[in-house]
Amino acid sequence: MAEMLKNDVSVKSESYHYDGCCQNEYSLTALYVTDDNNQWGWIFSGGGDLSKHVAGFTESECNGQDKVAWGEFYFDNAHYPHATNECVIFFNTFERDWYYSAKLLGTYSHNGNASATLVGKRKYTNEWYLSSGGYVLIGANMVVGSSTDIESYKSKFRITRTE
Repeated sequence: MAEMLKNDVSVKSESYHYDGCCQNEYSLTALYVTDDNNQWGWIFSGGGDLSKHVAGFTESECNGQDKVAWGEFYFDNAHYPHATNECVIFFNTFERDWYYSAKLLGTYSHNGNASATLVGKRKYTNEWYLSSGGYVLIGANMVVGSSTDIESYKSKFRITRTE
């Protein structure tokens, strides 16, 4: 099952353009956990690191201006959280480098029952955008048309559910 999302993404400064020659690969990795039965799963599969490319930024585009990126938001297994579930999404954004090793993006423990770690393929550990330890979004079954804004000193990320 998929939901359509509109992402408004910005990188606030050329200082956070981590790719030496080309576009940054602003990427997202995420998992979900349901409160009612502690089911969990990855939201994205593929990419070699359970992440999804969201947008590309040239160095001159790293100026705080939003870039719009559309995408489908899939839950990776049959345990899709239904509207009656209270759902927690644990995620982070980072500059993905395909040819480097996976580095820690955060660890989350849910009600002491489930624990998971996010990683992303990056050259250096500081190449994250939202948080060095991950971000938690509670009640993630967003109503159609609703938005959530997340901001750090490096980046702004707005998720809008469109269907």
